[in-house]
Amino acid sequence: GLIGLAIVGPKMTRLEQIGFGCILGGALGNGLDRFANGAVVDFFDLRFINFPIFNIADVAINIGIICLIVAAFRQPAQG
Repeated sequence: GLIGLAIVGPKMTRLEQIGFGCILGGALGNGLDRFANGAVVDFFDLRFINFPIFNIADVAINIGIICLIVAAFRQPAQG
């Protein structure tokens, strides 16, 4: 879906490209982890605050979502 959108979809801004790239990379990372280990290994545990355990792929997915939300509300460049 995301690769097809990048190839045949409308021209994306740099922020949209980063967002989709982070989401795709995070999803691939979690998918490969699940395939190789039978489960996704979460290894960041922030004990000083009450926060769920997570991994780098989870961070990438969340950064990608934030990029797409920001891109959706940005004004298109005049030119």
